[in-house]
Amino acid sequence: KSLALWAVVFAIAGTYFYFNATPTTTPMEDMYSEYVAMYRKSYQSSEEYAMRFKIFSENVRLIAEHNEQDSSYEMGVNQFTDWTNLEYRRMLGYVRPDNVEATEMAPEDGPYFDSIDWVKKGAVNAVQNQGQCGSCWAFGTIGTVEGAHFVATGKLLKYSEQELVDCCHDQCAGCNGGFQNNAMTWLSKNPICLESEYKYTARDGTCRKQSCTTQGVVIKGFNTVPTTADGLRRALSVMPVSVTVDAGSSAFQNYKSGILADTSCRTNLNHAVLGVGYGTENGKNYFTIKNSWGASWGDHGFIRISDGGPAGKGYCGVLMDNSYPKV
Repeated sequence: KSLALWAVVFAIAGTYFYFNATPTTTPMEDMYSEYVAMYRKSYQSSEEYAMRFKIFSENVRLIAEHNEQDSSYEMGVNQFTDWTNLEYRRMLGYVRPDNVEATEMAPEDGPYFDSIDWVKKGAVNAVQNQGQCGSCWAFGTIGTVEGAHFVATGKLLKYSEQELVDCCHDQCAGCNGGFQNNAMTWLSKNPICLESEYKYTARDGTCRKQSCTTQGVVIKGFNTVPTTADGLRRALSVMPVSVTVDAGSSAFQNYKSGILADTSCRTNLNHAVLGVGYGTENGKNYFTIKNSWGASWGDHGFIRISDGGPAGKGYCGVLMDNSYPKV
């Protein structure tokens, strides 16, 4: 069994790593050296290097053990493999206010497509990386607004997440977190700059939206999505949707491919993402989610989550708190 486990350990690295052991290093040390180079990791001391190697080794074994099981999804090495789960969870930036005003609910019934893929339709920009700034709420907001503009005009523009980070202070706290619905309320009063004029910096800054020469759409508010799988499918039939999940589990942290259907992925919402479609594979229904952690995470920056799980919540809370703009 131990030989089989080590075989999986090397397999999860795919084409990223190669075996080049020397008499003075172990296979895990060689893998880690490749990892450090690939992800351009920089440590302050030899002690920190050793600590990160220990965390990396533990996570690689966890990934290997999971991939030995008969599971609907695979785990893999990514930029968080040398982080503890606690460190990883500190990055998550969804903050729901205590008092949320009632909003218009999207229809709970009506037709929807068998499947839809807004990426293939051209309504979704390339995957970005929020870095170590808790700005997921800004990415979840801008993605759905870009999608709404595409649906209305047939044109995909790239709007500025950084403008929201710097300028939206209505229960939004920049890199310390925010709430997509509050951001959409702000966008109903403020036109959004193009990203070409207000680039993402992954840190809090002074608002400079007045310097933009071209400003985009002003939305008319937003709809919230019913907390059912069919409700989310109906919303996704209209446009890409701002979705909230619990991304704090090791299942989410280490996700690589497949359809995530894991009870360890709970429903304590802490991360905003973008729903970009849904479909069925081998009889299993799923939602396709675009993340903001770069293309090296997950399936080229995306994750598929099963439409099952707890009623009204779904796996990872994917049904619990979703919305899209009115244009």
